[in-house]
Amino acid sequence: MKDYTTNKANVSHQRTSILLALLSGAALLSGVAPSAQAEEGSTALPELLIQSSPLKESLLQTAQPVSVTEGSELHNRPSSTLGEVLGNEPGVASNSFGPGSSRPVIRGLGGDRVRVLEGGVGSLDVSNTSPDHLTTIDPLLVERVEVVRGPATLLYGTSAVGGVVNVISDRIPTELPETPVTGRVEGRLGSVDEERTGATAINGRAGNFAFHLDGVARQTNNIQIPGFARSGALREEFLAEEAAEEAIAGKGGGDEEEDPRFVLARDRLPNSSIETNSFSFGSSYIGESGYLGASADQFNSQYGLPSEDGAYIDAIRNRFGLQGELRDLTPNISSLEFRSGFSDYSHTEFEPSGEPGTNFLNEAWEGRVDLRHSLSEEWEGAFGVQLQRSDFSALGEEAFQPPTETAISSLFLFEEYRAREDLHFQLGSRFDYSDLSSEELSRVIPTWSFSGGIVWNPVEKSAVALSLNHTERAPSGQELFSNGPHVATAAFEIGDPELDTERVTGVDLSFRREAGPVTGSVSVFYNHFDNYIGQFNSGEEEDGLPVYLYQGVRANFYGFEASVKSSILREERNELTADLQWDYVRAEVRDRTEDLPRITPMRARAGLNY
Repeated sequence: MKDYTTNKANVSHQRTSILLALLSGAALLSGVAPSAQAEEGSTALPELLIQSSPLKESLLQTAQPVSVTEGSELHNRPSSTLGEVLGNEPGVASNSFGPGSSRPVIRGLGGDRVRVLEGGVGSLDVSNTSPDHLTTIDPLLVERVEVVRGPATLLYGTSAVGGVVNVISDRIPTELPETPVTGRVEGRLGSVDEERTGATAINGRAGNFAFHLDGVARQTNNIQIPGFARSGALREEFLAEEAAEEAIAGKGGGDEEEDPRFVLARDRLPNSSIETNSFSFGSSYIGESGYLGASADQFNSQYGLPSEDGAYIDAIRNRFGLQGELRDLTPNISSLEFRSGFSDYSHTEFEPSGEPGTNFLNEAWEGRVDLRHSLSEEWEGAFGVQLQRSDFSALGEEAFQPPTETAISSLFLFEEYRAREDLHFQLGSRFDYSDLSSEELSRVIPTWSFSGGIVWNPVEKSAVALSLNHTERAPSGQELFSNGPHVATAAFEIGDPELDTERVTGVDLSFRREAGPVTGSVSVFYNHFDNYIGQFNSGEEEDGLPVYLYQGVRANFYGFEASVKSSILREERNELTADLQWDYVRAEVRDRTEDLPRITPMRARAGLNY
């Protein structure tokens, strides 16, 4: 019998948490004097222009919640993967599958619902298809990371239903450096995994040409851990099976035993080592009216899978980028910008015996053109075209998805109307035409997305933002065509070629403050999925694995995130601040009165920084 008393208590707890989040947001704006000068003993954050925004606006001018991590704050986070670097950001978690691979999860949504970009263009790897596939971006070579929470499909496509992580580097320079040569060199040593890492980045100029060169090399051993690597239940099960096999072997039979050093390992996590290197070069010609640049890079990584004895992945990606911008074309057209990237990616999953197993290949290209315009002093906007294409294939015994070709053509429009200096209205729309085909099946899926937002600045350095959106996502090739064992998720996955479009309608309310004794942001959100595509256990087995079916259900996602900093002491050379971070997301299947699996738990962090 279901415990309805406990369920009512949980609902009451959820409502209390969200109410506290709203009160925290109101506290950011309460008691703030409208003076243009920062109060004594307060902190003021520098104004940041969001590159992921169509109009390159500041944090206080965007309707959607955005956070920026850059400079020393980014480089001081000791992690080798993008997911782990961002895993402690409010509203952002990581789907870590070991030290070698992790991908960001935003508000409980990951995989093909979060777009990872490099300079506004997709990363063009296969990290969205499985949690054991790495993201081909090394955080040590990144200058800045922007996280857009909530649907960002208007600018970046149907796979941005959960949000966008835009990684920005200097690989294609957009401005001439002030000095002929600048750079940094960094080395790291780690005790827990015997890490040895070295990285360098160099920027320079020669006349109107700017160039960038970077590289990183990282090597680690198996991670030190306290106690056993496997749970007590797994160890007991293994020992019981081993005793049974020994009894059978005594009678002249029995199967080959599993290596006890893997199952009974302690003090170190087996198969958790990493070896990674990456190199890139880029150059641009920069003039008064714009720039044109190109880059080339190679990323290599070999990392173990702690879930399987001796198994590891060897990945390589070659990528080429081309981008440019023309400024001040006409009185009404402020800029024309284009970005493109081509990637040739492959990785081989090696068996414990050292024999190559499944081989994943992906040749992908993406390009976009953005035109910013100004109709009047009050009206400003951007519209553009985006094209994407990928040829994906998985070859081997564990190829759970057939070779799939995906082509997406898109048009988008974003407009902003400034009714007053402190009140902005934002509207946007996007159309995507997705063509997905495998060897035997194909689907053509058109989708529309719309959004509207209001940004109110009641006092200087403060904002209240409300955004409404209706987003549609075309099912991915994996959701449509999968039909095979997926060892990483311990499931036999079966797609549905007849899946309907995923549709979500949501609202997001944010409070932000960038000056005064208390700074930070608080956001509350609610998203209703009319057809959330998820994996659900069928109760059957195939090849010794439980069968999971891709199905569409009605689901609700709601929650909040808060990041608040309070100045306790501020003198000429001394500063003491208190930091609080708190986030929560709940995901429910409406028709089945149950929760969706693999959703980020509630998290809270508090600290003092001197």
